[in-house]
Amino acid sequence: MWTINDFSSYGMLSGWTTASKLGCPICMERSKAFTTLNFFTVCYFDCHRQFFSLNNAYRRNKKSFKKGQVETSPPPPRLSSLDIWNRVTHLSLCLESQEEKDFPGYGVEHNWKKQSILWLLPYWKTQLLFHNIDVMHTEKNVLMNVFTL
Repeated sequence: MWTINDFSSYGMLSGWTTASKLGCPICMERSKAFTTLNFFTVCYFDCHRQFFSLNNAYRRNKKSFKKGQVETSPPPPRLSSLDIWNRVTHLSLCLESQEEKDFPGYGVEHNWKKQSILWLLPYWKTQLLFHNIDVMHTEKNVLMNVFTL
């Protein structure tokens, strides 16, 4: 019914780069990731406390997370498939080569590097979970690759 992939595979399938401060495909441009002072690496620690309910004790915890900070912001809105389609419709398909720097706002406002070829599937624009891939297409692609060698 669906496939299970690691995070980097998710990025390859979706067209969203899962590295850098904008690496979270749910938060997107509203990510709260930060760069560590000593090692200059991106840190996602404490970025997802905003998904807890407003009365959750972890939102008010000042000791276990970022020191002295309470999470008050609501979670980012869940984008519908139509919203995401409107964001990626101008991008080239993953079959075409294009430099990531050619996309206006890449790495600052968004992390879209390509339009996934999965958008060509007739049902993809109505998917509720974009990591669900139809078994029929997966089996067809595997069989075609096995028997064409």
